[in-house]
Amino acid sequence: MRARREVANICLVLIVLALAAPAEAVLLYDVDFGTPPHTVGFPPVTGAGPAPRETPTFVDGDPTVLAAFEDMIDQPCGFSKGTGDALTFNVGGGSPYPFPEDYDDYYFSLDVVIGVRQSGAFVVFFNAPTVNRLEFRSNGDILASSTIIGSWTQGITVHVDIHFDTVNAIWEISLDGELAHSGPVNTDGRLWGIRLTGGGTGAEAEDNFILHGGEPSTDVQDGGGDSPFAMGRTLPPHPNPATEGATIRWTTSGPAPVLVEVSDIAGRRVWARTATAGVPSGVHSMRWDGRDAKGRALPAGCYFVRVLAKGRALGTEKILLRR
Repeated sequence: MRARREVANICLVLIVLALAAPAEAVLLYDVDFGTPPHTVGFPPVTGAGPAPRETPTFVDGDPTVLAAFEDMIDQPCGFSKGTGDALTFNVGGGSPYPFPEDYDDYYFSLDVVIGVRQSGAFVVFFNAPTVNRLEFRSNGDILASSTIIGSWTQGITVHVDIHFDTVNAIWEISLDGELAHSGPVNTDGRLWGIRLTGGGTGAEAEDNFILHGGEPSTDVQDGGGDSPFAMGRTLPPHPNPATEGATIRWTTSGPAPVLVEVSDIAGRRVWARTATAGVPSGVHSMRWDGRDAKGRALPAGCYFVRVLAKGRALGTEKILLRR
């Protein structure tokens, strides 16, 4: 454990002192129910404060931290009461306990597993302030508002990634690393909060709630087209820490040749791939198997993921590789 902490500390120091990259997104929420202050058998602890927050803002009904649920084995938060069980994560706008900044872009990820759902849906609400819904319905469909974008299988975790663009009023949704939907959302230019809730009868669990805020609105208004995020950005890889590699993710604002590279802590590039030239705007992903350019397994340690579009860095993310 001590060695792992030392590696993580080295990563943080290198990011602060040595990386010449555009400004990074701000981590607003990082809620892992498998770590304190959450305890098995009790509702999640709530609270508010500066970023990053490790707790939801409010709990309604009886969501409970579980030792395991279906294929989730690291203390997820379970819903079993149907209507009335909810977790709320306030962000900005008119919500209570908002963050001081409103952002143009929000990057959200969540793991969801459905056990039994006889009726209704498990829903992720994005309040902006009009509600936008991502639904896991009882018939197995996953819907973005009223559009079917995928399906879920009982007992199998679905990893959700969402880019919520408040300026252009669009959202891009990936399921298990694959872009599933890109379309309009209702927003007044702010995201007020995110709410997870069950409706009807069923049981499900969720874990690893992560939310990043992109460029503050005030900066974009002042900087116009010179925003460092104008071409896109590198998103946090998943999973992180990784044992057998990870999915590298990024966004682009338009067609562009893209280079994805992984470097070690000495700055040596150990792996690189070129994405298809002319990929459309939206969220994209590529799998890295934790090996170098010659296919050899890389040792455990800290690595850096960087995505470049037209030769311009879209940002750098760190990743811990464990063996």
